[in-house]
Amino acid sequence: MSSHQYAVVLDLNKCIGCQTCTIACKKQWTDGDGMGAMYWNNVETQPGTGYPRGYHTMGGGFDEQRNLRPSSLPTAEDYGVPFEYDYSQRLFGGRKKPVMPDVKPEYTPNWDEDVGGFERGNPYYFYLPRLCNHCTHPACLEACPRGAIYKRQEDGIVLIDQERCRGYRHCIEACPYKKIYFNEVTGTSQKCIFCYPRLERGTVQACMAQCPGRIRFVGLLDDPDSPVHKLVRVHRVALPLFPERGTHPNVFYVPPFSPPRTGRPDAGVLDDPRFPLDYLKYLFSDAVVPVLSKLHGELLKAQEGGRSELLQLLIGRTAKDRFQIVPEKVRKATPGPVSDALPDDPAGPPLTIVSTSTKED
Repeated sequence: MSSHQYAVVLDLNKCIGCQTCTIACKKQWTDGDGMGAMYWNNVETQPGTGYPRGYHTMGGGFDEQRNLRPSSLPTAEDYGVPFEYDYSQRLFGGRKKPVMPDVKPEYTPNWDEDVGGFERGNPYYFYLPRLCNHCTHPACLEACPRGAIYKRQEDGIVLIDQERCRGYRHCIEACPYKKIYFNEVTGTSQKCIFCYPRLERGTVQACMAQCPGRIRFVGLLDDPDSPVHKLVRVHRVALPLFPERGTHPNVFYVPPFSPPRTGRPDAGVLDDPRFPLDYLKYLFSDAVVPVLSKLHGELLKAQEGGRSELLQLLIGRTAKDRFQIVPEKVRKATPGPVSDALPDDPAGPPLTIVSTSTKED
């Protein structure tokens, strides 16, 4: 068991699906050879097929007896076969034919973006950002016969030793979220590293810092001062995705509680839900019902002139409100040989924080 656990809370009520987090991660970590299909962070429209296609129906994780239940591997088509456009024939060749892909696209990342679901008179969808959950009990770790996957003692981050990995891909079969990718060039599995080099120097992760919607909260789950501790363990309004898979994820979500479907001002979110409760239960378990009820109650309190500590926290006005990075506390829990190797020099210029406002109200 790790001494500390870095965790994330994502407020789905504020995500606008802009993919800024996706591009921030892509440019920082996965623009190398063999990484074309890798999106360590991506944003999906829900209801939807997800990325890779249908990952949530493939299996993975543990059964009730804590036995691994591996799935089949996603195919290349599940990630989307790359294709090119021949712009030169129109721009430089003078041909008036429309610019078309060189192969017929069957699936791509964000293939069903903004499609969502439909009930009579009620089209609906919401955005779901996903990254590696850095699980408390990682199925990928238990599935690796090489011992290449390990969970850091000091902060709970799950990593893959690229020197030990032989690309057997049992980790991909075991992960219920399919957030491990195989690099055909290096012959190894690769995944989100939670921007640990940044955290070690007191800088928040790239995807978190660049979010303009201020939906992301980062901190140690066991730190009473961190926003994730307050949202997960104090207010209990943030839930893991597919908790029945048994890995105990450390990425949590505040579920969407849009206004009532028919716009009735007197109806609660559970009386006339815009998002079908059965679907939200599928994603987050039955625990989503009391969470939605609590969020609605806090909203009513604020509308009646009261002060809601929970809603104030979820607004996340400043980076300090959203991010609690504590490298000193983590370093004290780091094994001696590792701690001695950590850099002491400053992190350099901070990454620009992008948001709608950084002023205290």
